[in-house]
Amino acid sequence: MPDEKKETINIVMPEVYPGMTMAKITFWIFEEDEVDIIEPDDQLLRIETERAYYNIPVPPWIRTRCRVKEVHKHAGAQVAPGDVLLSVEAM
Repeated sequence: MPDEKKETINIVMPEVYPGMTMAKITFWIFEEDEVDIIEPDDQLLRIETERAYYNIPVPPWIRTRCRVKEVHKHAGAQVAPGDVLLSVEAM
């Protein structure tokens, strides 16, 4: 049986509140170099905006375990709504 190519899913930075333009990733909640699986309801990262700190969870439309393929933005990076944070594939 040939290898089945899995679809890559990009998780993007959400607009946490109306008018948000920029945030800084303070840290990833999972260890970027150690954990390569995310699950529904996991917390992904913490950001700092001009208003407050926020934890960003796995988007609600992801309903299965996923393997992390690539982290696009690392701790300390500035991100805007719509920026790709990481790429995953369903398991």
